[in-house]
Amino acid sequence: MVNHFYINEGRRCAQTAIKCAVGNRNLSWEYLDAITGRKRDQITTPIQMAYGLQKMDISFIYPVKNSFLTINSHLLKGEIIKDFGEDNFNRLNFNFLEKARLGIINSRNYCKTDNLNLKEIKNLIKKRRVPICLINYDKYVNREDKKRGHYLIILDIKEDCVEIMDPGPFNASSNKIISRKRLEESLMQTPIDYGIVFI
Repeated sequence: MVNHFYINEGRRCAQTAIKCAVGNRNLSWEYLDAITGRKRDQITTPIQMAYGLQKMDISFIYPVKNSFLTINSHLLKGEIIKDFGEDNFNRLNFNFLEKARLGIINSRNYCKTDNLNLKEIKNLIKKRRVPICLINYDKYVNREDKKRGHYLIILDIKEDCVEIMDPGPFNASSNKIISRKRLEESLMQTPIDYGIVFI
């Protein structure tokens, strides 16, 4: 399934997860930053990941909420600030996020759904899809919740545990077992999507 592992170098967990899932060692960090709209230490959202994969012409499944199609920029900005705080919003390339959202809408490269659960994620893993998921890293490591995001690759979901790939940089591992409850409590959604992209 995922046979390549790269360690996150400098707040690039989204870009590193893409590189691991795609398995192309020739993808430069600068290229991955450019196609996902990341500059310096900015946050990368799932929509930016999906848009980057679209630019790379890689097949992916991107589950979205109905609001992905209907929300305007002003309301989306307000929802992001409400859910994630102004500090996190200020670390976001919002203009690129909006460009990415409109690009995905125009290409119809999304999958609208009312819900997404671990059973559906497991079914897609069985179909050899690789889920890159956004988690609340503060909840994941049990510290003060400032809604800091991080990306993991889910390799397998079992009854009580989950096998993941964590690109780090802290405690990086190509194969880590965590409790299913820990993952479920850490999964992070955004106002427009479920925080997950399947390659």
